[in-house]
Amino acid sequence: MQSASTRNAIAHAVHSYETQRIRTPQGRRRKLSVAYILERIFYVCNTECQWSQLEVPESSYKTVYHYFNLWFEARLFENVFYAGLTVRQPVGGFVVVDSENRHNARRKAQRRDYVE
Repeated sequence: MQSASTRNAIAHAVHSYETQRIRTPQGRRRKLSVAYILERIFYVCNTECQWSQLEVPESSYKTVYHYFNLWFEARLFENVFYAGLTVRQPVGGFVVVDSENRHNARRKAQRRDYVE
């Protein structure tokens, strides 16, 4: 199962790819939104069902597979995966914050009438 940050990264990558791919919409409007198509793709990944068993109301599973294949060939999923590997995760559980400087800076600013 994908984490929320992975899903958001994929959605962002797909959105930026689609806005570059379709600058001026031509033809008919989409029956399925990009968000719904992504949801169906995540469903196939999580349940490991076959594409032909995918339930898509008002359309066909072939539409979802078409977009999956389009984005797969554009390497969107691969790029998000490798970008996630390079993001450094914080190590440790403690954070030390020196708040004394912040308080002193506020007092100095009040003395100089910078902050009310």
